[in-house]
Amino acid sequence: MKIIIVILFCLSSVLSSAQYENLVIETQDEWDYIYTHDYRNGKNYSVGAIYDSNSTLNGFTTITFRVYDENFQKQIETRYTDSAHQYTGFYGLEYHKYHYYHCGTKGVYPNFDTLKGFVIKYDTLGNVIWEKNYYSNDEDVRINFMASDDSLVYLLTNIYNPSTTGEIKTVLTAIDSSGTVMWDKDFSGLFQKAKSLRLTSDGGFLISVSSAVTGNVTKTIVYKLDSLHNTLWSKTLGPATEDHYLQFFEMPSGNYMGVGQSEDLMSGRVQSWLVELNSVNGIIVKDTIYLFSNYLHGFSIYSDAIYRSNEMIFTGVLNEQFGDQTYKGFVTSIGYNYEVNWIRKYAIRNIDNSIFGMYEKNGFFYLQGIAKGDAATDTYDEWFLVVDSLGCDDQWCTVGIGDAMYQYSNENNVTIYPNPTSGQITFQFETYQSNREILITDIMGKEIDRIISNESLINYVFTKEKSGIYLVHILNNGVLQSTQKVVLQR
Repeated sequence: MKIIIVILFCLSSVLSSAQYENLVIETQDEWDYIYTHDYRNGKNYSVGAIYDSNSTLNGFTTITFRVYDENFQKQIETRYTDSAHQYTGFYGLEYHKYHYYHCGTKGVYPNFDTLKGFVIKYDTLGNVIWEKNYYSNDEDVRINFMASDDSLVYLLTNIYNPSTTGEIKTVLTAIDSSGTVMWDKDFSGLFQKAKSLRLTSDGGFLISVSSAVTGNVTKTIVYKLDSLHNTLWSKTLGPATEDHYLQFFEMPSGNYMGVGQSEDLMSGRVQSWLVELNSVNGIIVKDTIYLFSNYLHGFSIYSDAIYRSNEMIFTGVLNEQFGDQTYKGFVTSIGYNYEVNWIRKYAIRNIDNSIFGMYEKNGFFYLQGIAKGDAATDTYDEWFLVVDSLGCDDQWCTVGIGDAMYQYSNENNVTIYPNPTSGQITFQFETYQSNREILITDIMGKEIDRIISNESLINYVFTKEKSGIYLVHILNNGVLQSTQKVVLQR
């Protein structure tokens, strides 16, 4: 049995107990996922799916509304149950005209293969005002994302009818405060799944979906709509050999930023991906892949992005070793020139750690996610972090913003000199290690060279490369051990 939980915690000022925080709220429950995070009117909202081992409603689920104070102490909890359904997914949360709305999916008991899309409206104390189902005559309905303006609430829904018409489409729906549908607009596609919904500063809409084009290859499609929900332009993104997805934000410049990940189907490597589009016509301004670990990493499409005057802040999850279930949440600062300023990794348990929510307040980043308890029970708990504007907490920030791209420890005990260099560098290793590999990339993650050697002293010469910053990744048996920055000055 699974329970969907809506968790609201209020942070009205910098934490009174400490400026920094890194803690887990342990419960008797079994967490599934936390998808979304919203920060409005001085309050921080988060949502997730949870299994309550103490529930008396065997076979059914309970929706829980919680409020936390600035020290993450629970202040309010209310529960709501629909004994005819199991809630199986939660994907959106909105504050609209002094009420809270959330959306998701639920299965009809006991046939959970048929899913309904639902919206629930709460008052500020968590009391349910109404719950309504949408497009419930279809076989499988998933309301994935929400947005709102001064007048309406907008839903982005996936509708599947595979056994009848074979139709798989995305629908943008506008509802009023009573839940009545005012209008809707269809976007048809093949195995199409919604990835983000944003309202733009011109009163229009920005929608991204993933759509299968051939085999396992999934491309991202972006739609720009005007205020009357007419399509102004659409853009298909991504190479034909990769499976990928993006969510989109409006940048301070007015352009649109796609944030997500791209998977190379041949190697299985997942990498972090940014795409900037011209807002007028959807033309690509910048298309960039990053190398944050040797194995798996990607920006989270369920998290927020922070755009400051000189940097963009994104969150994600990475894994550094094949077959290892240890995932770490990360936060990275990237300049508007798309060079990485720094990346910080966070883990509170030595297994699965993920960051989904983020906002900025008083010079600190407030992060929220989940941390897995253990592999045997698949238990999850809430995870809260508060770090400063360089991504540091009160325990560490051993390197400054200009000195480190990664928080990797130098497990290989390697010294690289001279640095800066005019072209020739030396790698000096203190210990012998077999199967050692040196990967040299540019700041964007593009491979420059790859060296395989067990020698303790290795000389290397940059030949055709221009002046700039390069990254040296030390791997052992394909596992990333450390990363250092080298400055080339011709």
